[in-house]
Amino acid sequence: MKFKDKVVWITGASSGIGEGLAHAFAREGAKLVLHSLTLEELDTVAGHCRQNDVDHMPLAFDLSGANDYPGLVKQVTDRYGKIDVLINNAGVSQRALAHETLSGVDRKIFEINFFSAVELTKAVLPVHFAGRCCDMDPILEIAGKYDLLVIEDCAHAIESEYHGKKSGMFGDIGCFSFYVTKNIITGEGGMVLTDDDRFAARIKILALHGMAQDAWKRFADEGYKHYQVIHAGYKYNMMDIQAAIGIHQLQRVNLYWKKRQQLWQKYNEAFSDLPCMLPIIAEDDTKHAYHLYTPLIDIDKIGKSRDWVLAALTAENIGVGVHYLPVYSHPFYRKTFGWKEVQFLNAEWIGTRTISLPFSPALNGQDIEDVIGAFRKVLHS
Repeated sequence: MKFKDKVVWITGASSGIGEGLAHAFAREGAKLVLHSLTLEELDTVAGHCRQNDVDHMPLAFDLSGANDYPGLVKQVTDRYGKIDVLINNAGVSQRALAHETLSGVDRKIFEINFFSAVELTKAVLPVHFAGRCCDMDPILEIAGKYDLLVIEDCAHAIESEYHGKKSGMFGDIGCFSFYVTKNIITGEGGMVLTDDDRFAARIKILALHGMAQDAWKRFADEGYKHYQVIHAGYKYNMMDIQAAIGIHQLQRVNLYWKKRQQLWQKYNEAFSDLPCMLPIIAEDDTKHAYHLYTPLIDIDKIGKSRDWVLAALTAENIGVGVHYLPVYSHPFYRKTFGWKEVQFLNAEWIGTRTISLPFSPALNGQDIEDVIGAFRKVLHS
């Protein structure tokens, strides 16, 4: 275990990130010093500690935390003698943490909230959701500082740009989807971009059963040649027929983008007075792909749930969707990791309000008016 017998102090442990870090360090054998946990959260973390024969020391139970950090530090050092890893997940000021009992201690301090557990982190996966690019500059800065891979999720972002550069070109790997709902479609499949020959070679092997790259030559005119399986691979290769369907759509990408941009603007104008939050616009020096149109319903103002709105729009013969339910809400993740909504309040807030309206360059004028009329009717009812 990488952190066996190391003393790890996590401030702000009651946040979803903090509790997740606590679980991760417990699995790696660390002695845990947890600050600011509810009793319920403490029981969950304590269970992980018992499973891994790990000592743990709760320092406070209130969500607001404690101000007496020197006192808390003294509790830790009196009990353990040192702090090996201090994760400042709560954003505690340097002055509050810079107590004399910490001076000269064998420790590592990580300042940035989400990237606090950098020793447990291998890669960063920014998702360009709905076609709006993530703020890549700080992500790349952090990744460079800690030698992390950056793998961009560009499934919604074929047309997206950030500071004059196309999405998928910032990280070590960029992943695109050509599923039937995307802006270029081949039915299934996708595309991976990388300028690293090592990644490219491994991806080609894994995509076709883990067979050596020259395995396709086994049916060449020169005669049959035995192939070698050198990894446990997958059946992820795109067929030539699929590629032929997709490649002819490239010349229409910009035309379709302009139509979606116009539809986005039309929706914004039509819905500006409704009890909902309109999708966030693109930042300066970026290009939005306009892949989804996802307003957030003001469920408090209308006195109805988002799912009620979904049902009402369906009754008006309007096809709608949700992008997305939070990951923790799905049974597998709740059962496997013990995740619950109180750990991810922002995701819960968005996940219970977001809705996706019909948004395609194939919509004609009457289709658009039907969507606008139905959405206005439902939110005003």
